[in-house]
Amino acid sequence: MKNMVFSICCIAGIVFLYSGLSPAEEGAAEPDSIPIIARLNQAQRTDLDGLLKDITNYGVCEEDLSTCLNKKPADPVALKNANIIAFLISKGVKEEHIRRIISEKAKFAKETKRAQLTVQGRPTDGNPQAPIVLADFAEFKCPFCGELLPLLHRIVSASNGMVRAVFKHFPLKSHKGSLLSSCAAEAAHRQGKFWEMAALLFKDMNNQEREHLEAHAGSIGLDMNRFKTDLDDQAVVKVIERDKEEGLAAGVSGTPSLYINGKAYNLPRHGSFIKDAINEEAASMGLNPPFPGNLFAE
Repeated sequence: MKNMVFSICCIAGIVFLYSGLSPAEEGAAEPDSIPIIARLNQAQRTDLDGLLKDITNYGVCEEDLSTCLNKKPADPVALKNANIIAFLISKGVKEEHIRRIISEKAKFAKETKRAQLTVQGRPTDGNPQAPIVLADFAEFKCPFCGELLPLLHRIVSASNGMVRAVFKHFPLKSHKGSLLSSCAAEAAHRQGKFWEMAALLFKDMNNQEREHLEAHAGSIGLDMNRFKTDLDDQAVVKVIERDKEEGLAAGVSGTPSLYINGKAYNLPRHGSFIKDAINEEAASMGLNPPFPGNLFAE
């Protein structure tokens, strides 16, 4: 398994940087329940109508979205997804991508398999007792990882203590020096400054040789003798390998890969979509949503 630490290539995947729409409301769907409709031209409204009649809902009502919208009250999941579809149409998103997003939302909502991931001792942002854990498998030579991490920090900060983010190492053989960079971050973690080191590593992915890592360590005030010792400590490597092995067992095939309480998240890496998935996870746990209000209003 040790050699497998370097066996996976970094893949960006398809990233949709879109917002969404309005939250669920009670009552049958009216035009003002889907505010984006006002921005659609006639052809787009026809596309919306066709998709609503063709896509199956995954809420309490399990008929097509159009039928579920016309229940009294309207199915809240159907109403939320109708808003998302209308927004994506307004942005010119292709039908195949819209179908994929709604399909992935249904899959996430119904998923019962949860990866067993070690959280204790891993770099954590947020309330250590938060009931919802975002496990981020990443490495320091992947630009998409560098883009996702600040977003996760903002989500955690806005969650009123209900969400925490945990970093899981997933160094890639295709990225020369990736393991050493992970070791530097883990060595900084031993001194309580993982996130400071991570920020520097993501800021300068092209300069991560040993001298650069030592310069970073000095700039954030680490004990340099301890840092140099930890950088060469095989126990640090074993921690990183354990993270990687857990990722492989969970089905991680590239970076970044996000898990919400152990459930694989394969939706757009965008705040509105991640928050919506967190809200659905909270609901499944009998908790109030950490992010009430209009996640998809713009």
